[in-house]
Amino acid sequence: MASHRASGTPLRRTPERLPGSAPSRVLANPTPSGEFPSRRELRAAERASGRASGRATGRAAGRAAHRAPEHVAGRAAGRAAHRAAHRASRPAVALTRRQLRELEIRRRRRALVVGRLPQVGVVGVLGLATIVAPLAGDVLPTTDGDAATSTAAAAAPAAAARTAFRVLPSVTDVVAVPEVLAVDTAEVPTAEELAAARERAERASRERERVALEQARLQEAVGDCDVANIDVGAANGRLRVRDLCELWGTGHLLRADAAVALAKLRFAYQDHFGEDLVITDSYRSYRSQVAVRARKPRLAAVPGTSEHGWGLAVDLAGGVQVADHRYRWLRENAPAFGWDNPDWARRGGAGPYEPWHWEYVAGQSAAD
Repeated sequence: MASHRASGTPLRRTPERLPGSAPSRVLANPTPSGEFPSRRELRAAERASGRASGRATGRAAGRAAHRAPEHVAGRAAGRAAHRAAHRASRPAVALTRRQLRELEIRRRRRALVVGRLPQVGVVGVLGLATIVAPLAGDVLPTTDGDAATSTAAAAAPAAAARTAFRVLPSVTDVVAVPEVLAVDTAEVPTAEELAAARERAERASRERERVALEQARLQEAVGDCDVANIDVGAANGRLRVRDLCELWGTGHLLRADAAVALAKLRFAYQDHFGEDLVITDSYRSYRSQVAVRARKPRLAAVPGTSEHGWGLAVDLAGGVQVADHRYRWLRENAPAFGWDNPDWARRGGAGPYEPWHWEYVAGQSAAD
C-alpha cells in the first residue's frame, strides 16, 4: 500500500455487493474519474433500473392481453352492438304523394315483368326491395319484435315477402299514411304457375314450328295457291287457270282450296305409310268429260255435272282402288281434311262401286 501511495496510483478497492442482489454492471465498472460509485448511488441506480424493467414488463403484458382472443371478440361485439344501436336510432323517412305514385308505378311494372319471365321467384321480391330503399329510406317491418328482428327478416327473403311494410310519419311531410307499402304475394308466380307458363310457351313454340314447316311443305307441293280469290261462279269444266293448282309436279290440277286440303292429307298419308299418295285423275275440263263419257258411259257422269269438272274430285290408286288397308285408313282420316269417299261410291251405295273416287266435300256447297 505504501508503494501505491509513493507512485501516486490510486488504490483500487474490491467492488462490494449489496446483500441479496446480483452483481451489477454499475459495480463492476468505475466512473469516468476512476472511482467506484457510492452505496447511495448504487441504490438509486438499482431503483431506476427496476422501474424501467417494470414499465417494459407491463407494456408487454398489456400488448399480450390486447391481442387475446376474448378481448378481440369483445371489441368486435361492442362495435356490432354500437352499429345496431345506431341503425335502430336512425329516424324513418316518410314519403310524399308524388313519391308514393312513382313507387306504385314501379311496383306494377315490376309485377308485369315478373309475370312474363320465368324463374324469378324471390328475385322479384328482392328487386322490389331495391326500388323501395332509395325512395323510402329506412322502412320498418310491422312485426311485434324489436329493431333486431329486422336483421333476421333481411336474411329471410321468403319471410320478407310476406311482411307488410309501413312508413313512419314525419313532421316535415305533408301526408301521414299509416299503411302505404305492401308486397302483394299474389303477383309473385308460384312454382306451379311458372311450370305451366313454361309448358304453354313450349307448346306455342312447337305449334309455330309445325305451322312454319307445313307452310314450307305446302309451298313445295302446290305452289302459291290463291285460295282467297276463287271464282266459285265459274261453269263446270270451265274454271279459270289461276283458280287451279298443280299437285306436286304430277300434272294433275284441282281447285286451289281442294288442292291445299289434299296436300295436307297427303302429308299425313306419307307420315303414316311412308309412301306417296297416287293420283290417276283430277280436274276435267268440259271437253275431257265428253271424252271420258264416250269411253265409260256407265261410270262417267254426264258432262257438265261431274265433280271432276268443279276441280273437287280425284281418283286414287296404289291399293286404294281395291279397298285395302290404305282405303280403310283414308275412310277414317280423310274427312278431317275435308275429303271423303261419297256414299254412292261405296259398296251397296246408290251408284257404281268406286273406292278410288274421292271428293272434296268441304268445297261442294260453294260449287253448287
